Amino acid sequence: FTDPNGNYSVTAPTVTATISPKEVVVLGLSGTNKEYDGVSSGTLVGAASLLGVETTDQASVVLGGTPLVSFVSASAGLAVEMVVSGYTLSGSEAGNYQVVQPIGLVADITPKAATVTANNQNKTFGTTLSFGAGQREFSVTGLVVGEAIDTVTLGASGGTQGQDPIGPYTITPSDPVGGAFNRFRSGNYAFTFVNGTLTVTDAPTTITLTDWATQNGLIGADAAPDADPDNDGVSNLMAYYMALDPKGGQGMVGYGLKALSDSSLSLTYRRSKGVTGVSATVQASGDLSSSWNTPSVQESVVDKGTYEEVTATVTNPTGSTKMFMRLNLTQP
Repeated sequence: FTDPNGNYSVTAPTVTATISPKEVVVLGLSGTNKEYDGVSSGTLVGAASLLGVETTDQASVVLGGTPLVSFVSASAGLAVEMVVSGYTLSGSEAGNYQVVQPIGLVADITPKAATVTANNQNKTFGTTLSFGAGQREFSVTGLVVGEAIDTVTLGASGGTQGQDPIGPYTITPSDPVGGAFNRFRSGNYAFTFVNGTLTVTDAPTTITLTDWATQNGLIGADAAPDADPDNDGVSNLMAYYMALDPKGGQGMVGYGLKALSDSSLSLTYRRSKGVTGVSATVQASGDLSSSWNTPSVQESVVDKGTYEEVTATVTNPTGSTKMFMRLNLTQP
């Protein structure tokens, strides 16, 4: 501007401003419910679209990228919040926009189905039973890998006391608990609890070899400890110890060797619950030509009702290539 007399002039100032990218929102998506799996990853369903792109730029702004979806917590729950990232924009006008990742998405993490089963147990009349004494008393299926149950509360309808009558009783499991450093949480599972059975049996009656022979109709020479009335290769002493029929011709039922590895061997045999006056020793030899020795034995016992099934395991001495085992019975 210049005045009429030419004394003044005015120049218009230069003005600058920043044009920020316009925020556009990703719509059209929803979270997917899932069963508890121990991890926080999630998935979405729907067709993603953009809200806020100017009409003239619709064809020049493209939504893409690889969305990453996770729950804020991996634990089971309703309407668990989800966090989404990874959506990007491309196209000639993409620089004029800033994408806002989907917000407000939720989904349910439902408890995982799992089963706790109380193991069956046996005890003899006159003895007591306390649950949680260290033996494996329950089994579990359905847990997420890496999780475990340390303890389960077990209750019985009876049978745990010494004078409880002979018969079956119900074992009821409940309240599974994980250890201090175990990520297991019971709220992440929908448990089915399966009862077990506690069977109280009559205490075994101790019977001498002489009485056993009489009960089995053995008389005279046939009743001797080393006799074999049915010629099946099993002496009376062995049949008595193993709860076998001395006249059944059945041989050494339940007796056998098994190689567990290149360095260990096991011997399985029966043991009567009512046997008395007999000393049993598991022996081993490397070549059968030298004397038998008494090795260090790891023994496991399975209750079979009227008898026990015993498995004795030994480890070959260093440098040994062979191993033989036997059960030696004597009468002190």
